[in-house]
Amino acid sequence: MKKLLYIIPVMLIGYFLMTGQNLPDKEKWSISLPTGVYDPSVMTTAPLPQSIDYFNPNSVTRYVRMPNGIMEIAPNVRVLPRTNSWQSEVIITRHPLNPNIMFGSSNAISNTGSLFISEGVYVTTNGGVNWFGSDTCTGTPLSNHGGDPGIALDKNGNFIMTHLGYSTSGIFANYSTNNGATWSPNYTVISGSQEESDRTVKFMLYGQHLLAAVLIPKTSADLENQLTAV
Repeated sequence: MKKLLYIIPVMLIGYFLMTGQNLPDKEKWSISLPTGVYDPSVMTTAPLPQSIDYFNPNSVTRYVRMPNGIMEIAPNVRVLPRTNSWQSEVIITRHPLNPNIMFGSSNAISNTGSLFISEGVYVTTNGGVNWFGSDTCTGTPLSNHGGDPGIALDKNGNFIMTHLGYSTSGIFANYSTNNGATWSPNYTVISGSQEESDRTVKFMLYGQHLLAAVLIPKTSADLENQLTAV
């Protein structure tokens, strides 16, 4: 009987301790905050628009209710409509001090006549309201532009463009001090027997840039040399 008198209070205390605790809040990073802009149940595929009768599916400003307020989504803008070239792997960056200045680029390939490859130069100085530029980076020599652009703006607002070589294997760079109107001659970043890089990406540190590239060897011997160098 005495044992029972001891066991019952212990059981009651254990019950209240186990049931009275609050469950921890769910981690913020695991909380789903859908925007409602995209419906994952709807899956459609279509070729990229390449004709002059392109139809812009988002021609009006949209407003989406978010957990923290209303998000305004501006209409789509074609920065440089063309009918005689392909623009792919589009990339864009902005001025570190003036958000109204943005610089974009792409793989720009002429699809009429003889093959011509370059990197697009697309610029806005009024926050995207108007754009100017071309599908050709004019840094000499023009024959040594092979696309795969990597772009950045330095701390002073100078444009920097890296790209593959075409007439000469390797990775090259150009810079512009006047918003892309003119470009410096090609500067050799890396050259050799490797196949051109698959892609170039740069991250801006203060006054410095890091170029990251995937080097694809042509032969097993090149691969062995590359691994040895690493």
